[in-house]
Amino acid sequence: MSPQGFIDDPFKNQGALAEKGYDLDVNYRFNVGGFGKLNMNLVGTYMDEMTVTPLKSLPSTSFGCAGYFGNNCTWDNGPNFRWRHSLRGTWETPWHGLDVSLAWRYFGKVTMDQLSSNPNLNPGPNCTVASGCISNTDTHLPSISYLDLSAAIQISNAVNFRLGVNNLLDKDPPVIGSSNCVGCNGNVYNSVYDALGRYIFGTFTMQF
Repeated sequence: MSPQGFIDDPFKNQGALAEKGYDLDVNYRFNVGGFGKLNMNLVGTYMDEMTVTPLKSLPSTSFGCAGYFGNNCTWDNGPNFRWRHSLRGTWETPWHGLDVSLAWRYFGKVTMDQLSSNPNLNPGPNCTVASGCISNTDTHLPSISYLDLSAAIQISNAVNFRLGVNNLLDKDPPVIGSSNCVGCNGNVYNSVYDALGRYIFGTFTMQF
């Protein structure tokens, strides 16, 4: 209680989140003879550790979330993949102004956090898939790959046209039960996975 009679109840940062991992960014460009040039770019992230401590004053409440998803280990950014990457190859064709790109997006397999050996996540030995305590449809989300294809042509110094297809193979996203789908929309982590399937787009740009 303050001297003026008001209750002083500010927010307190009681928890902690610590992450350890490795980021990879590699670029390589080379000539392919009379066929133009090829640019390769790889951007990847490996999550080694992700430690959540709900109460910093009680380190025993900590649990690891790297490689897991679920009610305790998922927020707005979706599952915590151990490994994810995007590999893009761009072909600068010998035809003036025409570039063609193919990208491979990869997201690794993740496991429901209740299956962790950490007792702060695991409900206990009696809570298993066999007993029905843990949904057998949500134990794992499989690794998934997407292919994106696009082409751009510089018609003139002021005009550019681009046409592309994301999720070229029209892969369906993993569907999660509502009880384990924190941060989902329509039972899908659409911040990560392509919820709508194949997506065709085109852009026309003119500079004045």
